[in-house]
Amino acid sequence: MIRKLAPLALASLVAMSMPASADITSNTATTVTVAAGTNAFTAPTALAFTATVTGASQSVTGTWTGTFQISDLSGSGSPWSVGVTANQFSGTPPVGLAKPDIANLNLAAPNFTSSSTGFVAGDFATSAITGVTGSSQTVINSNPGGDARPGNHVFTPVAAGTTIGLPANIAAGTYTTNLVYTAIGL
Repeated sequence: MIRKLAPLALASLVAMSMPASADITSNTATTVTVAAGTNAFTAPTALAFTATVTGASQSVTGTWTGTFQISDLSGSGSPWSVGVTANQFSGTPPVGLAKPDIANLNLAAPNFTSSSTGFVAGDFATSAITGVTGSSQTVINSNPGGDARPGNHVFTPVAAGTTIGLPANIAAGTYTTNLVYTAIGL
């Protein structure tokens, strides 16, 4: 009987001396590559003022056409801003009469309208400009709180507060300048 139990005891002994099977793992490197999108910027297409010579100084409110549309799809998180400059109005009035002066052009702060990424009005800083100059003045700032999330953002110019002061001796005529809006850091 011992002889019959010996193979069984030997099998038990071998089974007890073998290590238990272990899990074997292998790693797979996983990479996600995200390319930057295309940034874009458009400014309102026109700002117009209509006045009549009155012989008195006057302040005239402007009418805007279009919106500011900013697409920050860089994914960089870098802040950007929109600045404005302008040259003097065109035209040469007759001696003793005046033409509009960009220093008397005031721009109201644009209103935040919408964002594709959940921004709200307080996430941006907008500024009124009192007296446009040849030096860039910031109108919109993307990063007042340190967060420049990507997305498509729309701002609407405001007529109230967008004015031009005209002198009493303004000459009748049509005067033009270009407001040059530049997206800085976009």
